[in-house]
Amino acid sequence: MNNMKKTERNTPTPPKVISELPSDYFLTYRKVSGSKLHTHTFFELELYLNDVGFVTLNNDTYKVKRNGICISVPTDYHKLTCLDGEIMEVINLSFISTMLDKELLNKLLYSAESNVYYLSDSEAEKVRALINLLEIEQLEKQKNDNFAELCISSIITLVLRNRKDTSTEQKQSLALKAVQYILEHFKENITLEKVAKEVGLNPSYLSHHFHNETGFKFKEYLTATRINYAKKLIRANREMITYACFESGFNSYSAFSRAFIDVVGCSPSEYVIKKTSSNPISKE
Repeated sequence: MNNMKKTERNTPTPPKVISELPSDYFLTYRKVSGSKLHTHTFFELELYLNDVGFVTLNNDTYKVKRNGICISVPTDYHKLTCLDGEIMEVINLSFISTMLDKELLNKLLYSAESNVYYLSDSEAEKVRALINLLEIEQLEKQKNDNFAELCISSIITLVLRNRKDTSTEQKQSLALKAVQYILEHFKENITLEKVAKEVGLNPSYLSHHFHNETGFKFKEYLTATRINYAKKLIRANREMITYACFESGFNSYSAFSRAFIDVVGCSPSEYVIKKTSSNPISKE
């Protein structure tokens, strides 16, 4: 049951924007005294192991409880605040959109209530078991994306059992509609004008509204989504950079290379070298 008590409403400040993960998913255990307001192009799940603070999701603040979970989607901004002198223990699972199927994506994107939940001990135990499997998988030299996708989908499904209303006829913000269209069509030749037409808005108005709500410019978000997917393809087969370029929605290799450098900080070929040296693949 979604029973984390709301305690106050905060006036949001400009969030820090994060656009890249080191891999398709990234699992960490953290001890923190808080976190700054931020947003990102990927999805993030936080599982709280103690109850020493608050989580702010958009304009609402909730008391953190043991076995509490907060899921933030690409249009959300959030932060953690600890009680004076306290340290919050958090398991953080971040993942890109292609780790989930369309049905689960829609359930997360269109929620009638906030994606903040409190799990029973038995439910939390199941989630922790799946997280432990993901942790082992993350430590392996050769990740199995299908297995990771299954684990993450199972975690989200378990959490969403606590949602009172599971219908997808939920919040329909304009930016969310645009985000959903991008996530479903980024491999195609989509433009701001095309997405604006799909959501029934003037392109300039959508551009302004999208940036205000997500913290990203439309093109930045589209590019980051494409590059995250290209990285996934490259990690699966490091000899098919050109394939990753066009499969992720770019019309030319030069545009892909420039975008890759801008988002990742290195060229696609340099990225392959780094991944090969840190995670060698057997030739047998």
